[in-house]
Amino acid sequence: MTDRSAMKTIEDLEQLHTLYPTLDCHLFVTLSFLSLPVIPELKRTDTGLFDVNLFRQIPIQADSMK
Repeated sequence: MTDRSAMKTIEDLEQLHTLYPTLDCHLFVTLSFLSLPVIPELKRTDTGLFDVNLFRQIPIQADSMK
């Protein structure tokens, strides 16, 4: 959502699509997985793996599970 005009939004998105391959990452693919973090029980968010039932971050490193 934005308060910008449709034309300005389109221009900005076109610029992002042009520039993001130079970042050597898949930004838009990553963003597509950042939907509502309450479904399912374990959700990948922008801050890591999140357990909705326990309402806390889940460590993903094996040595941090001790």
